[in-house]
Amino acid sequence: MEFDQLTLRHVRLPLRESFTTSFGTVEERNLLVLEARVDGRWVYGETSPLSAPLYSHETVETAREVIAEYVAPALRQCDGIDDYHDRLASIRGHRMAKAAGDQLLYHRRSVATGESLASLLGGTHDSVTCGVSVGLTTPADVVDTVQGYLDDGFRRVKLKVEPGRDVSYVERVREAFPDVALTVDGNGAYSLDHADRLRALDNYDLTMIEQPLDYGDLVDHATLAATVETPICLDESIRNAADVRRAAEIDACEVINLKPQRVSGLREAKRIDDLCDRHDLGLWIGGLVESGIGASTAVAAASLGSVTFPADIGPSRRYFHEDLIEPPVRMTDGRIEIPETPGLLGTVDRDRLTETTVRQWSV
Repeated sequence: MEFDQLTLRHVRLPLRESFTTSFGTVEERNLLVLEARVDGRWVYGETSPLSAPLYSHETVETAREVIAEYVAPALRQCDGIDDYHDRLASIRGHRMAKAAGDQLLYHRRSVATGESLASLLGGTHDSVTCGVSVGLTTPADVVDTVQGYLDDGFRRVKLKVEPGRDVSYVERVREAFPDVALTVDGNGAYSLDHADRLRALDNYDLTMIEQPLDYGDLVDHATLAATVETPICLDESIRNAADVRRAAEIDACEVINLKPQRVSGLREAKRIDDLCDRHDLGLWIGGLVESGIGASTAVAAASLGSVTFPADIGPSRRYFHEDLIEPPVRMTDGRIEIPETPGLLGTVDRDRLTETTVRQWSV
């Protein structure tokens, strides 16, 4: 595929507030933006791993190497999205790096055909309901924090939890907000030895318990799911559509958190949507604190027919002082409209992109 220019940028965006989970605290967002110039138009892809191998094995540095060595050549040699993924099929893992090329190709196809990203996926929803993920904080502060997000219009609250900061923590929030849609996310911090603590969460009318056990596990989740009443949701354990099929076959979960970047992009996201429909699994779209470029892909995925729960996607002001796109991502009455027009949610601010670039490479 011909490109006039293909560049990879390491972008650093300060967060409005730090975000803490069971595996650490993030103060700023380091992202990789892959950009190409085609017939006078810019098209983009993004990958948003952490700087350390905590959420997954991928980091900004590993993704940079894989994009330079494998993704960029596949982009130049391929004749479309399926061919791109076929050329990378022998590369084990590194799905977040691969997702940058997948996003770029979907963006290119969207502007070339005049179809929206959602239309290219066969999406059926015209908006996405917004939930908010609340990082670990103190029991004394969590109620005020949640109240602030509800005042902002978010429709669902997800609490990050870990052993020792879970039952009493959730109890405080549920007592303060008896009617709010409430979930928890363990990010793999628990084991089956904590089953009693997880069963105790059944008392708080939670929508789901997300990824309580190890990031690569399916079997222990099936054991846990048989002993708790609250639906189990899998996130890190789902790397591709094949994992969804395996999880369904052993009843490891009732819900899937789909992050397009985690599964190598929108093509695999569509396949996961099809499997969720076939196996009657709930589906929702997770977030990785992406810029407006990555968020555009997540919002498009939220149009998929099996999506039934609010997403971890919010307005730009939830995360950043300034986003990379203009206008920024906006939420109205707790929802983000899914564009019917081609391209991203907004136009990339090239000056802002340059200002926030700390390194760049011609690939």
